[in-house]
Amino acid sequence: MIGSNLDDMVGGGYQANEESHSILYSIGIQILNLGISLALLANAASATSLDRIEYDLLANSYLSQENALEVRIRLEGAGYFPYLTKARVDGKEFTRVIVDVNGSQEEVKNVGDELVQKGLIGEYEPIEDTKDADIPEILSKRGYLPKKTPETNPRIENVLILYTEAFQNDGPLTTLERAELFRDLIASHWDINTHMKLVQDYEKREIDNFDVLMYIGENYRIRIPRALINDVNHTTKEVLWINYHPWKLNTRKLGFRVSDKHSRDFNRISYRNYDFRLNPTDTSLVHLTNPAKAEVLAWLVDDETGKRNPAIVNANENFLYVSYLPPAVPYLDEQIPFFNVLHETFGHHEKQATALIRLEDLNQYTYRNTQPLNDLGNYLFSENIPFHFGIIPRYINPAKEMDLTIDQDIDFLHSLRLLISKNGVPVLHGYTHQYDGETGIDFEFWDESKNKPIEGDSEEFAQRRVISALNILKKAKLSTDIWETPHYKASEVDYKIFKKIFPIIYDDRNGINVPFIFKRDNTIFSPFELYSLSSLESINGIITNAKKIYDCFEDPSISFFYHPYLFRDQELGEKSLNRIINSLRDMGYEFRSIYDLLEKEKSFEEKVILAKRSFQKGIDLVAYSKDTYFSYQINKELDHWEDVGVEWVKLKTVLYQKNINSSSIFVDEERTASDESLEYIINKLHKRGFNVLFEPLVNLKHQRKGEWMGMIRPDDWDLWFENYSGFIEHYAKLAQKNEVEQFVIGVELNSTHKYKEEWEQIIDNTRKHYQGVIVFASNFDAYETVPFWDKLDVIAMNFYFPINRRDDWYQPWAEVKDGYHNPSYEDLLDGWQLWVATLDRWQERMNKPILVTEAGYASQRGCTYQPWSWYLGESNFEEQYLAYKALYEVWSKKQIVNGKFEGGNYLQGIYFFHWADEKPANDRSYVPSQEAKSIIGKWFTGTESSEVDNNG
Repeated sequence: MIGSNLDDMVGGGYQANEESHSILYSIGIQILNLGISLALLANAASATSLDRIEYDLLANSYLSQENALEVRIRLEGAGYFPYLTKARVDGKEFTRVIVDVNGSQEEVKNVGDELVQKGLIGEYEPIEDTKDADIPEILSKRGYLPKKTPETNPRIENVLILYTEAFQNDGPLTTLERAELFRDLIASHWDINTHMKLVQDYEKREIDNFDVLMYIGENYRIRIPRALINDVNHTTKEVLWINYHPWKLNTRKLGFRVSDKHSRDFNRISYRNYDFRLNPTDTSLVHLTNPAKAEVLAWLVDDETGKRNPAIVNANENFLYVSYLPPAVPYLDEQIPFFNVLHETFGHHEKQATALIRLEDLNQYTYRNTQPLNDLGNYLFSENIPFHFGIIPRYINPAKEMDLTIDQDIDFLHSLRLLISKNGVPVLHGYTHQYDGETGIDFEFWDESKNKPIEGDSEEFAQRRVISALNILKKAKLSTDIWETPHYKASEVDYKIFKKIFPIIYDDRNGINVPFIFKRDNTIFSPFELYSLSSLESINGIITNAKKIYDCFEDPSISFFYHPYLFRDQELGEKSLNRIINSLRDMGYEFRSIYDLLEKEKSFEEKVILAKRSFQKGIDLVAYSKDTYFSYQINKELDHWEDVGVEWVKLKTVLYQKNINSSSIFVDEERTASDESLEYIINKLHKRGFNVLFEPLVNLKHQRKGEWMGMIRPDDWDLWFENYSGFIEHYAKLAQKNEVEQFVIGVELNSTHKYKEEWEQIIDNTRKHYQGVIVFASNFDAYETVPFWDKLDVIAMNFYFPINRRDDWYQPWAEVKDGYHNPSYEDLLDGWQLWVATLDRWQERMNKPILVTEAGYASQRGCTYQPWSWYLGESNFEEQYLAYKALYEVWSKKQIVNGKFEGGNYLQGIYFFHWADEKPANDRSYVPSQEAKSIIGKWFTGTESSEVDNNG
């Protein structure tokens, strides 16, 4: 939906370059030679010898911090390793962008020419190398999202996940961890939004705000709320109920009953005529009472006795019951039937099947004869198969006193580059792949003899080894952002570092072998691992398991690996590999790279730059209660906003103080939007493609006639600012955590403007916790009294300028309404001229863009006389419409063009207050009429919108 993107912002050269590469290149990962051509890289060994000076590349010169950041992000996105340095010229501070090449002047020139040709920089010069780019930091900022398979019946968007308090923790996961795991897995495979809470906190009719209710009954002993039982008994929404407590429900309606007795006898699941391994787990016993209502989709089986029990039951088309607690044990394949039947609840996908292949343990000693590597690369290329290959940068064999690094071997590097040219994707497979033994055979981060982490294991140890590995790749002019742990075994401490640095982990250490790509926290994990072709039996195993998964999952992804030295083997060579490939293709699998299953996620820095460059087409989404943002009605509003071209949404949470003299600020438990609802709606808006401006504001709990927040006078100003600063810090952290593009630190607080030092402290403290765009929204009549605009990124104001009868606009409406002149369109255009001229002069002096954080008109007679007033008189849709029309005519001509505010175009964006799908006849609220909505659509889309009229 968002029209602006960084490609557009940086020019056509970069965009054309993106389009000319394969998907691997276009997402900025196939960076392995830092932009230097293959021909040049053949001479890499001589370029890194120790007896010569190495150079980096100075890209552009003397930029502002913001422009330098933009250049750096462009370069990182294209696969280069830049860093920033400061420079002072004539007393002014500038920022310079350095590209880390570490090569000769000739290499730098080749890189620089290529960057200019791609449109990434405008000028360059070689400089002697003085520091290195922080490669781990650059890699850690890369983000990916799993691509979702198209749904055949998209209907599910919002999911409420209820979990129990822990009773005892004798399993691998706590109840919260299991709920978080379910959340991450289903959100990776289905395009949904989730909200999690303890089942004890469920509130009556809460199910109405969601498409699906998912209950994870892990604690047998807890009491679930009567409200939940009643709602589930009467709902037509989708319900997914796992394990305990279905006996509390009206099971006669469901066609089955569940005993509160349990069994641990079952050791496999039977599903679609296939068997899946199951470690015995506590299972609820199910008895069908009406097969016409309840269909058994999968069975639990006790191999010893032959006893069977329904594992998964689908009842009444909207109730799915799972009698055991998945995933029972990591690494087994019992997750496959469970996650496939979730298609019944969350939606079915088109049939697509993907296979990944990985070449394992590539090191220069094992492949001192590189011919098997070359032959295998050529073979896979001829079969049109993308592939991955795991590089071990350093080979160590203590018994033979051997210690080799890949940057020292020209022939081996040539083979690696050949693999890249044949659609190979490099993966970093450890540093040495050994602890005290030989590379490739030994573990690196695990003591196999003692089955525990190695002695001295720590975050520092793991980070040193990762950085050492990356530095060797860098010397060899290679790079990757995919990690594979040697023998897939390391401690939680080690994995914390791996996940911190690498956005993709290609191994099954996550413990969840599911047939799709998934994301947890900021890390992508590879799909179901079928392991390696290592014997004739393994060939049949790979083919058989691939068939089982294909038949039992709608849109599976699988992976297996192969050691290239086997390619010349009589039994396990080309013929056997070809048999697997052809068998999988005959089933319906297509071979892809892991990047084909992902889409690039914009970094927070990139989104912030776009926020500063784009014209913001915004709508105000107001919360008047703690759970408003969970409201199901919001879904319909988002659809309509897309129709009229809305790209930004302003969220509000309202804090309160008792009266204008109060020094204390507080959260109203019923009216202030909860943090949980804020995070939920922010995530939903981002998933839908909207940007977010987040505005915490303070209002008066009690006010006398004429009082409002702009005239507060607390008894203790120091205490008021202390309290206010605490809330702003809290919400700044929430905004940063959820990557909110813009954050408002104050709204219409006219009487506080004189406290310049206190506001500057708030701004400085906010920047410590939040890296997005910081906004202060002044009232329309007080913007010139704000003394700290220079500390902010943009000038913002609420745009309630009176544009009819300017001479007496402060007089009470009661005194003028009888003689009020209903304005014409021409009257309103004329009424804007004074304000436009004033703002033109003031903005030229301030040299900052202006953002309208709120604009709107009540559908009342007099709305152009006092636009800020809710209480004027009788309904008047015509005056509201003319007000919108005049606003558009005057200010659309002032909006920024191509991210630049110059030549009188300084309007950064506008947010309209507020929207509802329906507006009753004679309504007097700020909700725009159909005709006014058509003006918003015209402004935001550039065309008249008939959709607006149809939707009300």
